[in-house]
Amino acid sequence: MTYAVTIDVPAPAELYDAFHAALIEHTGGHVDGLLTHVAWPTPTGFRIVEVWTSKEVRDRASDEVIPQVWSALAASAPDRFGPMPKERVQEFDVLGLVIPPAGLAV
Repeated sequence: MTYAVTIDVPAPAELYDAFHAALIEHTGGHVDGLLTHVAWPTPTGFRIVEVWTSKEVRDRASDEVIPQVWSALAASAPDRFGPMPKERVQEFDVLGLVIPPAGLAV
């Protein structure tokens, strides 16, 4: 079964851009269990929607990968990046997911 989250972050979209670039550099664009990720700016910051193969792999990435990337980003520009912003996460089960170019249909 797939698992999904929406993440609302009250921070500028430029922060997302910097973090996203650092994440790609750190992971080579591959995070185990992540099926899809999309983000966009909102009036109060940015929102992310992700679909994962399971809650367990998302939790592992959240506990291991995200903090490592944030630490490296914050160390690279301590005057620009302080503590990781508080995010609001909503979890939900996915009824269906189709990504034709990837040959994925769940």
